[in-house]
Amino acid sequence: MCRVFVRTIILILLLFVAPFVVSSKVSADETFSIVSDTQTEFFDGVNWNNSFETFVHSAWPGIEGAEWIWKSAIVDPDKSQTGEGPITFRRQFNLTGNAVGTLRITADNAYSVSLDGTILGSQGHLNPAGSNDQSWSSIEAYNIENVTPGNHTLTFQVTNYQTNFPDTPFSNPAGLIYRLDLELTSHPNPIIIVPGIVASFNWRVL
Repeated sequence: MCRVFVRTIILILLLFVAPFVVSSKVSADETFSIVSDTQTEFFDGVNWNNSFETFVHSAWPGIEGAEWIWKSAIVDPDKSQTGEGPITFRRQFNLTGNAVGTLRITADNAYSVSLDGTILGSQGHLNPAGSNDQSWSSIEAYNIENVTPGNHTLTFQVTNYQTNFPDTPFSNPAGLIYRLDLELTSHPNPIIIVPGIVASFNWRVL
């Protein structure tokens, strides 16, 4: 009798919230993106600060939805001559379920990128005085497997090379651009959404 009563109550509750239920099964097309913008932070040696949307050179390639960023809106004139770096950037994010993804990235001139301390890839070397090579236009893509629920940090090391020419901040600028596309493959618990209330829990009927 008690079990019948409990089942009846649960059925009534489910009928009431049914229009607001979101399935715990995440479909393959449920994705979201993390892009380079002013929410990406750079480290100044003491503190983490929000980056700037920076001057964009006409030769730089673009990535949809992402902005070219640096630690200033315009490179310091002296640094446009001597080069600068590596500058450390980071972007922190949280996942509620498992995910896979692809990171697209490029920088002027060189970078190394890691996720939670694991290197994903790099392009060029990070010594600003070690090269005068200003010719590049590639965007690299790195596949990321089995990103687990929880907090994560993308970390970037970026260097702008020196030049032997009398360049200005507009002819030898510096920048980073990236886009991380993630696809959720699972969620740990069912999610029920009621106006004003979000709850996640496990339950079963005896």
